[in-house]
Amino acid sequence: MDNSIYKIKIMTLCFIQDEDKVLLGRKARKIGAGLWNGIGGNVEDGDKTIEDTAKREVKEEIGVEVGDITCLGEVDFKFPSLKKINKVVMFVTDDYKGELSPNLEEISELKWFNKNELPLEEMLAADKEFIPLLLKGKKIKGEVRFTDEFKLLFCNIEEISRELSQDR
Repeated sequence: MDNSIYKIKIMTLCFIQDEDKVLLGRKARKIGAGLWNGIGGNVEDGDKTIEDTAKREVKEEIGVEVGDITCLGEVDFKFPSLKKINKVVMFVTDDYKGELSPNLEEISELKWFNKNELPLEEMLAADKEFIPLLLKGKKIKGEVRFTDEFKLLFCNIEEISRELSQDR
Protein backbone atom coordinates (compact mmCIF):
# COMPACT_ATOMS: atom_id res chain seq x y z
CA MET A 1 0.00 0.00 0.00
CA ASP A 2 1.45 3.37 -1.04
CA ASN A 3 1.60 5.44 2.17
CA SER A 4 2.74 8.59 0.34
CA ILE A 5 -0.87 9.58 -0.41
CA TYR A 6 -1.95 9.20 3.22
CA LYS A 7 -2.20 11.86 5.91
CA ILE A 8 -0.28 10.51 8.91
CA LYS A 9 -1.15 11.48 12.48
CA ILE A 10 1.15 10.45 15.36
CA MET A 11 -0.64 9.33 18.52
CA THR A 12 0.05 7.49 21.77
CA LEU A 13 -1.62 4.87 23.94
CA CYS A 14 -0.47 4.23 27.49
CA PHE A 15 -1.40 1.18 29.55
CA ILE A 16 -1.06 1.72 33.30
CA GLN A 17 -0.37 -1.51 35.16
CA ASP A 18 -0.47 -2.52 38.80
CA GLU A 19 0.87 -6.04 39.38
CA ASP A 20 -1.57 -8.36 37.54
CA LYS A 21 -4.06 -5.63 36.60
CA VAL A 22 -4.29 -2.99 33.88
CA LEU A 23 -6.28 0.25 33.94
CA LEU A 24 -8.53 0.78 30.94
CA GLY A 25 -10.75 3.69 30.05
CA ARG A 26 -14.06 3.57 28.24
CA LYS A 27 -13.72 6.10 25.43
CA ALA A 28 -16.38 8.81 25.48
CA ARG A 29 -15.91 9.96 21.88
CA LYS A 30 -13.89 9.72 18.67
CA ILE A 31 -12.34 6.42 17.58
CA GLY A 32 -13.66 3.59 19.71
CA ALA A 33 -16.37 5.56 21.49
CA GLY A 34 -18.00 3.33 24.12
CA LEU A 35 -15.17 0.79 24.01
CA TRP A 36 -12.34 0.04 26.47
CA ASN A 37 -8.73 0.95 25.68
CA GLY A 38 -5.55 2.44 27.06
CA ILE A 39 -5.19 6.17 27.61
CA GLY A 40 -3.78 8.40 24.89
CA GLY A 41 -4.14 10.89 22.11
CA ASN A 42 -2.50 13.16 19.58
CA VAL A 43 0.95 14.69 19.53
CA GLU A 44 0.72 18.46 20.07
CA ASP A 45 3.16 21.21 19.11
CA GLY A 46 4.41 21.71 22.69
CA ASP A 47 5.37 18.04 23.11
CA LYS A 48 9.16 17.67 22.92
CA THR A 49 9.12 13.87 22.72
CA ILE A 50 6.60 11.12 22.10
CA GLU A 51 6.98 10.19 25.78
CA ASP A 52 5.93 13.76 26.66
CA THR A 53 2.79 13.22 24.57
CA ALA A 54 1.92 10.00 26.39
CA LYS A 55 2.47 11.57 29.82
CA ARG A 56 0.48 14.72 28.95
CA GLU A 57 -2.43 12.70 27.58
CA VAL A 58 -2.60 10.51 30.70
CA LYS A 59 -2.62 13.63 32.92
CA GLU A 60 -5.31 15.32 30.79
CA GLU A 61 -7.54 12.28 30.46
CA ILE A 62 -7.35 10.61 33.89
CA GLY A 63 -5.61 13.07 36.23
CA VAL A 64 -2.53 11.05 37.24
CA GLU A 65 1.13 11.84 36.61
CA VAL A 66 3.25 9.20 34.95
CA GLY A 67 6.97 8.78 35.69
CA ASP A 68 9.00 6.18 33.79
CA ILE A 69 7.27 4.70 30.77
CA THR A 70 8.40 2.00 28.38
CA CYS A 71 7.73 2.10 24.64
CA LEU A 72 6.72 -1.36 23.46
CA GLY A 73 5.04 -0.88 20.16
CA GLU A 74 4.01 0.95 17.06
CA VAL A 75 0.84 0.12 15.18
CA ASP A 76 -0.34 1.87 12.03
CA PHE A 77 -4.13 2.13 11.97
CA LYS A 78 -5.04 2.73 8.33
CA PHE A 79 -8.31 4.03 6.98
CA PRO A 80 -7.91 3.51 3.20
CA SER A 81 -11.06 5.31 2.05
CA LEU A 82 -10.15 8.33 4.19
CA LYS A 83 -6.48 8.26 3.09
CA LYS A 84 -5.51 8.49 6.75
CA ILE A 85 -3.03 6.64 9.00
CA ASN A 86 -2.96 6.95 12.79
CA LYS A 87 0.54 5.84 13.80
CA VAL A 88 0.06 4.86 17.44
CA VAL A 89 3.08 4.47 19.71
CA MET A 90 2.30 2.14 22.62
CA PHE A 91 3.58 2.57 26.17
CA VAL A 92 3.26 0.70 29.45
CA THR A 93 4.00 1.92 32.96
CA ASP A 94 3.52 1.06 36.59
CA ASP A 95 4.98 4.40 37.70
CA TYR A 96 2.11 6.78 38.37
CA LYS A 97 0.89 8.99 41.18
CA GLY A 98 -2.22 10.95 41.96
CA GLU A 99 -5.92 10.27 42.24
CA LEU A 100 -7.70 8.78 39.25
CA SER A 101 -10.14 11.37 37.97
CA PRO A 102 -11.37 10.84 34.39
CA ASN A 103 -12.00 13.79 32.09
CA LEU A 104 -15.57 12.80 31.21
CA GLU A 105 -15.34 14.45 27.80
CA GLU A 106 -12.67 11.88 26.90
CA ILE A 107 -13.15 8.90 29.25
CA SER A 108 -16.62 7.97 30.52
CA GLU A 109 -15.39 5.28 32.93
CA LEU A 110 -12.14 3.87 34.36
CA LYS A 111 -11.75 0.31 35.55
CA TRP A 112 -8.98 -2.06 36.60
CA PHE A 113 -9.03 -5.40 34.76
CA ASN A 114 -7.10 -8.57 35.44
CA LYS A 115 -4.58 -8.88 32.58
CA ASN A 116 -5.91 -12.38 31.88
CA GLU A 117 -9.55 -11.23 31.79
CA LEU A 118 -9.59 -8.28 29.40
CA PRO A 119 -13.00 -7.15 28.07
CA LEU A 120 -12.05 -8.11 24.50
CA GLU A 121 -15.65 -8.11 23.27
CA GLU A 122 -15.89 -4.46 24.32
CA MET A 123 -12.69 -3.38 22.56
CA LEU A 124 -11.76 -2.64 18.95
CA ALA A 125 -11.37 -5.90 17.03
CA ALA A 126 -7.61 -5.47 16.53
CA ASP A 127 -6.93 -4.78 20.22
CA LYS A 128 -7.12 -8.45 21.17
CA GLU A 129 -4.20 -9.07 18.80
CA PHE A 130 -1.73 -6.69 20.44
CA ILE A 131 -2.81 -5.55 23.92
CA PRO A 132 -2.19 -8.97 25.55
CA LEU A 133 1.32 -8.96 24.02
CA LEU A 134 2.06 -5.46 25.36
CA LEU A 135 0.89 -6.44 28.83
CA LYS A 136 3.39 -9.33 28.76
CA GLY A 137 6.19 -6.86 27.96
CA LYS A 138 6.52 -7.89 24.30
CA LYS A 139 7.64 -5.34 21.69
CA ILE A 140 5.37 -5.17 18.67
CA LYS A 141 5.05 -3.59 15.26
CA GLY A 142 1.91 -3.83 13.20
CA GLU A 143 -0.58 -2.64 10.68
CA VAL A 144 -4.35 -2.60 10.99
CA ARG A 145 -6.83 -1.53 8.33
CA PHE A 146 -10.40 -0.48 9.05
CA THR A 147 -13.42 0.64 7.07
CA ASP A 148 -14.82 4.09 7.87
CA GLU A 149 -17.19 2.35 10.34
CA PHE A 150 -14.24 0.61 12.12
CA LYS A 151 -14.92 -2.81 10.65
CA LEU A 152 -11.62 -4.69 10.67
CA LEU A 153 -10.29 -5.36 7.16
CA PHE A 154 -6.74 -6.50 7.95
CA CYS A 155 -4.56 -7.03 11.01
CA ASN A 156 -0.89 -8.00 11.12
CA ILE A 157 0.87 -7.70 14.49
CA GLU A 158 4.39 -9.03 14.90
CA GLU A 159 6.63 -9.38 17.92
CA ILE A 160 9.95 -7.68 17.28
CA SER A 161 13.31 -7.75 19.02
CA ARG A 162 14.87 -4.53 17.70
CA GLU A 163 14.53 -1.07 19.16
CA LEU A 164 11.56 0.92 17.94
CA SER A 165 12.06 4.08 15.93
CA GLN A 166 10.79 7.24 17.51
CA ASP A 167 10.43 9.09 14.21
CA ARG A 168 7.63 11.59 13.97
